[in-house]
Amino acid sequence: MTDTPVSDIFNQMDYTLRDANTLDFEFLRQLHRLTLKPYVTQIWGWDEEQQERLLRARFDPAKLKIIKLGQKDIGVLQVETRPEEIFLANVLLLPECQGKGLGTEIVRDIIQSAGQLSVTLTVLKPNPAKKLYERLGFETTAEDDVRFFMKRAAD
Repeated sequence: MTDTPVSDIFNQMDYTLRDANTLDFEFLRQLHRLTLKPYVTQIWGWDEEQQERLLRARFDPAKLKIIKLGQKDIGVLQVETRPEEIFLANVLLLPECQGKGLGTEIVRDIIQSAGQLSVTLTVLKPNPAKKLYERLGFETTAEDDVRFFMKRAAD
């Protein structure tokens, strides 16, 4: 049986989430490289060994959801519920899944599920996803040398 290309299943179904597990590390390592390397390179430079160490040190499957489209793993989602807010710690989609509205749908679902809590996130300065967040009502509340801190107030 061959895998169905993501492009063929995009209009057939919604995304689903599954709990991550220790076997997902390699997928997440590849996803991290494919999605963040261009931005990390611009800011700090890309050191493959250092990125691997950082990713391994931060890897906690209990905090992660794998985003699926059909039967295919296409991304990762990490959301932290805090007393005053929902923090969107991570949302990464494979490059072939970007620009098709799926990221928008996922972030909208998080906003809706937040209820009376605001939603916050950080985004690396070179990352064009900042425009998506702005379209969804996020405002920059602070910045440092490498990232913007953004917030969307509860409706």
